[in-house]
Amino acid sequence: MFTVDFPVKRPFQWKVFLALVTLYFLGNLAGIPLLRKTNMPIEPVWQWGVLTLISALIIALSLLMANRTSLGAPLLERQLSKEEIAKWLCTGLTLTILLLVGGLPFSLIANLEVNSATYPFGWELLLASIKAGVVEEIFSRLFLVSLFVWIGRLINRDLEGRPTGGVYWMAILLVGLLFGWGHVDARLGNPTTTFWDYALIMVLNSGVGIYFGWLFWKLGLEWAMFAHFAYDAFVSLVLIPIYFLQNAVVWLVLIISLVIMSLMSIRYLVLRKPGG
Repeated sequence: MFTVDFPVKRPFQWKVFLALVTLYFLGNLAGIPLLRKTNMPIEPVWQWGVLTLISALIIALSLLMANRTSLGAPLLERQLSKEEIAKWLCTGLTLTILLLVGGLPFSLIANLEVNSATYPFGWELLLASIKAGVVEEIFSRLFLVSLFVWIGRLINRDLEGRPTGGVYWMAILLVGLLFGWGHVDARLGNPTTTFWDYALIMVLNSGVGIYFGWLFWKLGLEWAMFAHFAYDAFVSLVLIPIYFLQNAVVWLVLIISLVIMSLMSIRYLVLRKPGG
């Protein structure tokens, strides 16, 4: 499987910093329509300005740590050759498809009690998925994973100064669990939510969070962002609406399509030479 090989140390790139700050700000804006539709409170403009400034400082710090831990955003940083970009795209797409196939059954179970009468269909959900993919990945993966890997690197690194594989995995697992708990915490206080609902939310979101962290490590921030967006968008705009339809033919088409895509993805990964 193709993976990104970052240098052990690389200089701070201001263009990447500005691009991520802009994406972070636009990602937050993308979440406003859904907040309005669900009558959720929206921060005042001055607070947005303060949060954007704080996020810019966090992104700058994250990039500094990523530059010392062989992590980052390879496409934005122009770390890929033309030949590598094609392999990077194909690998990321196949791994995203496998995430959808593996995670959708659990997401379906977690959404069995969703009310079709109050479900917010439409473009608001698409924008909210963009927000989740951008904002949550910048904070969870670029910042937290880079932070924990940077700390681990001080304790355990190889002769070239790279963190060992164990350091990466410990950071990915820890952040994945924090990511899962963050989604559980958002449901606390709901009297209709049972212990098993919380357990399923924790397992599901920790699992996908770990997967996003692994993508961040192997392919870079861009694929962690895209996989997160694609997963949320597919669940909210395809899976749940199909569940509401209760149409056996539509379910059959979806299942056959996912099986075909997963088999093609596995075939690509198995036949692809290591690193190629």
